[in-house]
Amino acid sequence: MEVLYRRKRQVLAKIVQYKAKVNSMTTENSTLVEVAVYLEKVEKAEKDLERNQTEVSDQLDDDTYETVAEDYTLSFKTIGEMEVSLKKLRRIFSNQQGPQGNQGTFTDVKLPKLELPTFSGDPFEWLSFHDLFTASIHNNAALKGAQKIQYLVSACGGQALDMIKSFPVSDGNYAEAWDILKARYQNTRELVNSILRKFCGQANLKVEDGPSLRKLIDTSLECVRSLKILKVPIIHWDAMLVHIIGEKLDAETRRQWELSLVTEAIPTLEEFIKFLETRSRALTAMDPGKSSKSSSNATDGKGKNASSNHGSVSKCSYCKRDHFIVVCQSFSKLSISDRKKAVMEKHMCFNCLKLGHSSKQCQNSTMCKKCGKKHHTMIHEESSQSKQSTSPETKVKEDVSSHHSSGDDSQVLLGTAILLIEDSQGNPQRCRAMLDSGSQASFISEECISKLGLSRQKSRMTVSGLGNSQVGSILGQSEI
Repeated sequence: MEVLYRRKRQVLAKIVQYKAKVNSMTTENSTLVEVAVYLEKVEKAEKDLERNQTEVSDQLDDDTYETVAEDYTLSFKTIGEMEVSLKKLRRIFSNQQGPQGNQGTFTDVKLPKLELPTFSGDPFEWLSFHDLFTASIHNNAALKGAQKIQYLVSACGGQALDMIKSFPVSDGNYAEAWDILKARYQNTRELVNSILRKFCGQANLKVEDGPSLRKLIDTSLECVRSLKILKVPIIHWDAMLVHIIGEKLDAETRRQWELSLVTEAIPTLEEFIKFLETRSRALTAMDPGKSSKSSSNATDGKGKNASSNHGSVSKCSYCKRDHFIVVCQSFSKLSISDRKKAVMEKHMCFNCLKLGHSSKQCQNSTMCKKCGKKHHTMIHEESSQSKQSTSPETKVKEDVSSHHSSGDDSQVLLGTAILLIEDSQGNPQRCRAMLDSGSQASFISEECISKLGLSRQKSRMTVSGLGNSQVGSILGQSEI
């Protein structure tokens, strides 16, 4: 191994030397021959480094190899940058020696930098990512396999990255890594299900709002286009698609749509979209200030991801999907230590779990509900002492949502409030809530569960009051 490491250091030293020279080369202080010589040297260094990487990876296990893999990745990136610079100089010299005129003018035009497509592992994103990556990287004959796999790894995130990140950077591994992703995500049935979930799960609009209506239009059309690409026979789906989108409109927009229908003929999707686009432009023009804000009245179509502390559903800091991190199933399944690790890796704020600032800069006044310190409750870690003193009341706080209780009458007066809670069909229902700041659990009556149409799981527990005295029992638990 010492011999391999020594060869690696020698190659890295050459790369550093070549980089200094290439960075200083211009059309004024170099020639076409010199450019060709250094391009050959850089390509030879790349082959030597690939050979050394293969030999080292064969000698080490995966965990040990990851500790040295970063050197190879950075070096291959440097080599790629040098090759681009040298080939650009070579092209300029060739144009100067060849025919003049329009060619020289064209080379002076600076095209905008092409952004690499990204893929988080969401099946809904696969079609667009596959097409963009194939056009820009996969079919690019100027790129070698080692360069393509670097681009592929840097473009992927989440579960997609986990599937290919262990591949060493070499020409032979790119095709296998790309095939693994295609085998996992190029599944027509799963793609169609993902598209339909996206289409049917869009937010319901509660009030007239131009930007929110525009988002509903764009997402719906994106889903329809994706279904067409997958050759799903949707030619006769107009009535169903119009109905699903129409159910998500606010009451006034739905009324205006009904008033616009002058015949009994079933409207087409194209006619419906034209109406929505016209109305979206009108709403935005009447209140342009809202165009810079996200809708504060959109709620999740499933009725479970609503929040009273935020105005709109934003991107999850952990999985990048359209929900708050506090309801992210992927994040919730992690252990407390893994949640903390994810927060640090993604540079989230420890207090609000959002991106873009630290906990010291966080303006959110909410503290941990368990200890009162400045960190989010989802990453609160119980000390060994508090774990030992955990009582049955703590378990009730975590699990109990539905109960029937019986106990002595109390003379304590508690505040109440009328809440609008979405039922299982996504419709708001008026419910009265009793507010008890001293309670460690939340309870809901059997009558309210029936009214909301919620499902209930059987569970038998007792409820304790002050002095650990038993004050009631529960029949089950439910989720709102």
